[in-house]
Amino acid sequence: MQLGRGKTVRRAYGIDEIALVPGPRTLDPSLADTHWQIGGIEREIPIIASAMDGVVDVTMAIRLSQLGALGVLNLEGIQTRYADPNPILDKIASVGKDEFVGLMQSLYAEPTKPELITQRIQEIKSGGGIAAVSVTPAGAARFGQTIAAAGADLVFVQATVVSTAHLSPESIAPLDLVAFCQSMPRPVILGNCVTYEVALNLMKAGAAGVLVGIGPGRLDHMTPAAKQAIVRADAVIGYGLYIDQIRALCRPGQIVEPWPITQERQRAERAIDLARWGLSVVVVSSGDCGIYGMAGLVLEQLQATGWDGKTPAVEVFPGISALQAAAAQVGAPLMHDFCAISLSDLLTPWEMIVKRLEAAAQADFVIALYNPKSKTRTHQIETAHRILMAHRSPETPVAVVKSVYRPDQEVHLVPLANLLSAPIDMMTVVLIGNASTRQHQDWLITPRGYLGFNRP
Repeated sequence: MQLGRGKTVRRAYGIDEIALVPGPRTLDPSLADTHWQIGGIEREIPIIASAMDGVVDVTMAIRLSQLGALGVLNLEGIQTRYADPNPILDKIASVGKDEFVGLMQSLYAEPTKPELITQRIQEIKSGGGIAAVSVTPAGAARFGQTIAAAGADLVFVQATVVSTAHLSPESIAPLDLVAFCQSMPRPVILGNCVTYEVALNLMKAGAAGVLVGIGPGRLDHMTPAAKQAIVRADAVIGYGLYIDQIRALCRPGQIVEPWPITQERQRAERAIDLARWGLSVVVVSSGDCGIYGMAGLVLEQLQATGWDGKTPAVEVFPGISALQAAAAQVGAPLMHDFCAISLSDLLTPWEMIVKRLEAAAQADFVIALYNPKSKTRTHQIETAHRILMAHRSPETPVAVVKSVYRPDQEVHLVPLANLLSAPIDMMTVVLIGNASTRQHQDWLITPRGYLGFNRP
């Protein structure tokens, strides 16, 4: 396949993507050639076993080499932290989900030992195997000389994303990939990357191979950055309904945890725990995660633990908010000043919500109401309706948009007086126009000012 401008790469597949099925033609084995090369090392079987503690150990690396494939040993995992890793792996396999994170945190508190790096590489080579090993950029900077001296045959430098222009705090010196490739006496494979420019820069750095992520496809109305973050993440956490909506982006090997509704704080705590273990974690929200979403909760929880603002690193990916999506279904109701008010009093005193409704209604904002009604919370929308009716015309246009951009989407345009007759639940956004908002056929239009509806 093509990578950008005239570069050709080979597509790699996970085991779950491969199936052997009968076809209309058969092929004599002598006509099939599965040989391939990586870093000048030829292999008979095009399989690379992942550099994970539960996949490749010394014995597996040797056996895969004997069979003509390749196994990559993680040099920053259990194998190089403990002289005898087998009891440790047995312990990991024996614990339940609730104990797993705490156990792994304690096990990974043991430092990586250079002497064990040397020992594992030499064990593979003495057993007749190809010593293909993997380190993070930080591990490459720290253990590069040890790896070279031990005689590794292939060195993979991998992280969630790798580039030649990595920004680090002043206290941390980033790995110079060009210098590392030049100084390493064995071929270096760099990855992951996701763009042509980064792949080209890694090639120029002297990499013998580059691992490029291509992503599984496209979901409407999600930014490319957010999709890439989900695809690259080690763990994906979110409310079960939202996880279902992004399942197509999840990949084999990821930790994917759907959580019940109302357990937002527990989700945030779980994400922080995994991040501090060293995983890259995506916390999924609907709409924009910074608008009544999970971003605030995660940052609050981090702040409460004395977070230094840097480690673990946090990135907030913007999304299309529910009010924007709902507005797009009915035209342009948000063309003038607007505000959003959540009617949920689970985290905000109802008295404060009433005060905000009064102020917004009097100030003639276009208003977006979030969380307007649930099975157990029904009076809030009724109170909001009474407040709005006291300050606005009964004919004020209102859009009630339920499950926007989902298969069961419903859009109802009603005058303010009839708001309570429309179907409203927790998946609904209610948009209330201002004094200038007009309905034209199935569209709501709010002029950019108060100079007259027909005036540009």
